[in-house]
Amino acid sequence: MIDTHAHLDDRVFANDLHGVLERAAAAGVENIVTVGTDLQSSRAAIALAENHRHIWASVGVHPHDASKLYPADVEELRDLARHPRVAAGWGGASTPRAPGRDSAGATRCLGRHPRRTSSSRRSPRPRRSAHT
Repeated sequence: MIDTHAHLDDRVFANDLHGVLERAAAAGVENIVTVGTDLQSSRAAIALAENHRHIWASVGVHPHDASKLYPADVEELRDLARHPRVAAGWGGASTPRAPGRDSAGATRCLGRHPRRTSSSRRSPRPRRSAHT
């Protein structure tokens, strides 16, 4: 089983992350995707994924914050999305229209990700679109 949407970087787990991961494993969860909703939590998701082989990261920004991104933020998200422990990159894709927000550019910016080689270890990573 894969938990595809966790926020393991949340401070409520800070004192018991090890216990949370043990309970998840005992319940049959083999892999977890921890979701970044801004640059800070995206970086934290990657750090968790680097330290736990059954954790993968998702990087991006919450749809309500997509219009607040600066070009440098978009570039950093692109760089983060290329990390080998990132299972998915997203930006503003959860809601088709957030009132007063233009998230289309942020959604498109993370569409490209390098393909894994055929010799890569099999993992729960979803296939990515080759278009931008």
